[in-house]
Amino acid sequence: MKHKLRLYLFLALLLSFIPEGMAATKLRVGIYDNPPLVFMSPDGRPRGLIVDIFEKIAKRAHWEPEYVPGTFQEGLDRLEKGHLDFLLAVGETPERAAFVSFSRKALVFNWGQLVCRRAGGITSLQDLKGRTLAVLKGDIFYSGPNGIKILTRTFGIDCRFLELSSYAQVTAAVAIGKADAGVVNRFFTFSGAFPASMENTPVVFSPISVAVAASKAKASLLNRFDAEFLRLKSGSNSTYAQILRKWLVRSSMSRGFWEQHRGYFVTAFLALFLLAVYTFFLLLLIRQKTRQTRLAYQRLSQEIKIHRQTSRELLALSSLVEQAEEGIIIVDSEGRLLLSNPAAGKFFGVDFSGFRGQSIGEILGGDSGFLDEILAATREGKNWDGEAEIQGEEEADGGAILGISAFPVRDGSGNILFHGLTMWDVTRERKLERQVQQKQKLELVGQLAAGIAHDFNNLLTVIRGSTELIQLKNNQPQVMERAEMILRATDRAAILVSQLLGFSRKQMRVPRPVDLKLEFPEFNEILSRLLPENIHFSSELNPGLPVLEADPTQLHQVLINLITNARDALEEAHDKIPNPVIRLRIYPTELDAGEAEKLELEPGNYAAIEVADNGPGIQPELKKRIFEPFFTTKEVGKGSGLGLATVQGIARQNDGAVMLSEGKEGGAVFTVYWPLPSESISPSLIHPPIPEKTENFQGKILVVEDEAGVLDFAREVFSQMGFEVLTATSGDEALEIFNKNPGIAVVFTDVILPGMSGVELSHKIKGLNPDIQVAFTSGYDREKLSRHGVGSGSPLLQKPYSLHELREFISKITKC
Repeated sequence: MKHKLRLYLFLALLLSFIPEGMAATKLRVGIYDNPPLVFMSPDGRPRGLIVDIFEKIAKRAHWEPEYVPGTFQEGLDRLEKGHLDFLLAVGETPERAAFVSFSRKALVFNWGQLVCRRAGGITSLQDLKGRTLAVLKGDIFYSGPNGIKILTRTFGIDCRFLELSSYAQVTAAVAIGKADAGVVNRFFTFSGAFPASMENTPVVFSPISVAVAASKAKASLLNRFDAEFLRLKSGSNSTYAQILRKWLVRSSMSRGFWEQHRGYFVTAFLALFLLAVYTFFLLLLIRQKTRQTRLAYQRLSQEIKIHRQTSRELLALSSLVEQAEEGIIIVDSEGRLLLSNPAAGKFFGVDFSGFRGQSIGEILGGDSGFLDEILAATREGKNWDGEAEIQGEEEADGGAILGISAFPVRDGSGNILFHGLTMWDVTRERKLERQVQQKQKLELVGQLAAGIAHDFNNLLTVIRGSTELIQLKNNQPQVMERAEMILRATDRAAILVSQLLGFSRKQMRVPRPVDLKLEFPEFNEILSRLLPENIHFSSELNPGLPVLEADPTQLHQVLINLITNARDALEEAHDKIPNPVIRLRIYPTELDAGEAEKLELEPGNYAAIEVADNGPGIQPELKKRIFEPFFTTKEVGKGSGLGLATVQGIARQNDGAVMLSEGKEGGAVFTVYWPLPSESISPSLIHPPIPEKTENFQGKILVVEDEAGVLDFAREVFSQMGFEVLTATSGDEALEIFNKNPGIAVVFTDVILPGMSGVELSHKIKGLNPDIQVAFTSGYDREKLSRHGVGSGSPLLQKPYSLHELREFISKITKC
């Protein structure tokens, strides 16, 4: 005893040397009207149970609080924006935890209470049907995860909500008949602000722990708060217990509470009086009982009281854990499972109830790789926040991404007892982020492609046109062979530009009815030439496939790219695949709402173009990147990385989609879903009449082109066709030539010109001669040209074009 006394004297002496003028930390603390927990007294001072607790802790921690009054919702908004450091008496929810931090120790436990006027006739949730409920805006018992709003919606109860700024306004609205019932917390019903004309209904709900919330910038102060709070609670007659008695007993005995329960108190007083009389005589009979027995009885009563209180708290905590939407796992220092809730089991596809005491790593198997890093941090007393990708049952096709927060669980002395993990599903958010990144990447490359396409197509037009003119004027075999090589090279270059525009969805489409039953033999012949003899190729076309609305060139690109991709995969693994096979199937299919949603399509009928191989398949880590432009696993110089990106771009441009799956016997299966027309297409549209050919033309044609090589090529072709050719390199020059040369029958102009554009030139010429034929040409895509005024019905020849295409185009124009 003497040693303890000396120790206390030493500590007191040590504390006396601490300067009283130590600088205090100034804090802005939000307070709102929620008696008896927190409120502002009529004289403008902060009062309440939570205020007293905070004042005690602030004094010990050398904090200087400045109280900022307002509504509860205003306090939350200010805390989120950093205008407040603390907000008192806040229930913790996942939504609030996203922008504020909470004390880990519950100050009190609270729950929602439905109140009404006396004899209001409300005894259950069903009695709320068609009624008006007064609620506190932003209150957890109103709009929280288990609030009255969710409860009424869950049970199909149709009622109206009147949102107010304080519980006093809520009870006032009920008292004057503006609302039929109100939602407050259970502590408020003990306060003097609770009207005597109202009563509690049997409806209670949403048990929560009340905590102190801090802004993210002040979250570190919560550790000190939690430690000081534990000190307030220590001891049988602790400061915390005194504060509870001060507010709860006094609030219970307020004037409004007394009037509400007067009859009960009179009855209780009489009962206590009779009990006192009975006890008096009873004490006379048991006077001889030993003091030891009385002390044992007192100890036992105290233990029972503590046990009951602990049981209630554990029951409330267990209910919260079981019903939480977030997954919760608690393990010991060796990683053995101690506690989990159903949400955690759902994430991992495991029923944890049968594995308690076993290693969490062994339970989760391949999904447990992230645990080593987490436990290493929490064993050092650190918190861990991050994400982990797992393979759960519900996300077996792509895995799930979990947000995880881990922390050490400590006892009152700060020793680590357990390790807690909370987790939530962020799969949808991360997938949306990846989609946005992919879209931005495609748009960026698309802008690049559209920018170079115009100039590149002009050059290809000059090269192709000049080469074809050489072929017409020279019959030497060697020259003809070289010219053919140049033409093949320009074709490949044109396809490359088309692929760039295709996957960026800027490629010009020329859709028409396509009957694959007629086109399929040609497709087979073209595709067969792409494959070496050792690869077996089979194709199957469903005879019931309707006519498609498609650009044949785009269909060719899709098939060629898919077959080429399968061929390259088989050739890379030739030593592992003794009998390489590629199968092509085209068949009609119908996508329901669920299937269409996964592919981001509308439900309905589609043509499925399926290319499958028996190669090594696609590695899981590459599946997310195979449709990225310029991504390839091939050696440098053996792949552009545009093949599958082009397929996806063409599919999207035609309101379709492409899906990758795994074959039954291995390998990869690519399926393109191409929308089928809602109505059948007339045979006359599938087989249009062949226009009669015209050998020679007469009259004048004005060619407007700022690219000299293209202009020379067009002049030469039109001269051979019999036209008198006039040329101009700008819109202004063309208008001047048109005014000086009557009798011009056709104007063939580039769209983008120096100064006046081709569209503006067309309007001016049409104003002078409405009957004249004006045709356009351009190396830009239709989307960009439409912004320059070229309508979908305007005659347009896309660059690069060949001698034959130019002749055929002008022939059609002159017959219109």
